[in-house]
Amino acid sequence: MPNLLFLGQMHISANVLNEGQVLDLPLYLFSDFKELNTDLSLVIGWEDNSHYYKGVISIFNIENEKVYVNLISYHLVQPPVLHVELILGACRPQMLKRIFEILPCFSVNKVFLLKTELSEASYLSSNLIKRGELNNLILKGIQQSGVPKSLTFEVSNSLSRLLSKKTAEETINGENIIKLVCDPKGYPIDQAVDALDADKLATNKFKDMSKVILAIGPESGWHDKELKMLSEHNYQSISISEAIFRVDSAVITTLAKIELLSDLLSRATRTNR
Repeated sequence: MPNLLFLGQMHISANVLNEGQVLDLPLYLFSDFKELNTDLSLVIGWEDNSHYYKGVISIFNIENEKVYVNLISYHLVQPPVLHVELILGACRPQMLKRIFEILPCFSVNKVFLLKTELSEASYLSSNLIKRGELNNLILKGIQQSGVPKSLTFEVSNSLSRLLSKKTAEETINGENIIKLVCDPKGYPIDQAVDALDADKLATNKFKDMSKVILAIGPESGWHDKELKMLSEHNYQSISISEAIFRVDSAVITTLAKIELLSDLLSRATRTNR
């Protein structure tokens, strides 16, 4: 059973919600709960004006395709310190499925599925993408993670156009974004983690890790001209291991290391104040 019932945009302002308030919710929202009865209490999450809330409900009646619940308690979910956008080279649908099942557990809020020089064009027209199945995987992942959040994706057929778009956004918004690309010849990210563990930041490559764009290539890797293009847009090449990972393992491992590095950097910054 999911750890969270995610209601998406609830269209009910938290300003008018009260603990003990009765809510009627569509029955289809509970499709992943095999045993639904009036003795059940559930953790719920929802979005309201780009804010996320988490609460507890108890079911007291089910009729006419509606589930009637009492809102026992709720609170505002603090936004994460780290925000990651992932540029992902198009990979086999089964591989993509495994990746999207786990992505909601990380601080990723946007994924760009990219047609690269060495990826199959047909991967971006698979039923997984065309029929909206990825959105269902995202929802299940959010419910499994127990943390209400937003995670969207879009398809891009040109690395050049995507990088130009992201650079323009960065300039307009005046954002300080760390841009990373996974490359076996890159800077070992573990060295940065070890340096922070020892309270010594041995490199200036990682300063503020609140916003990160991470690029991970397809199963055949990046083409040399793509790595050159990424470098020209100030993407720092990083490596996570001497071993060659499958794409899903590379995504999980790299995101975990980035989250650890961000957390260590945040702690070091607070300590030095």
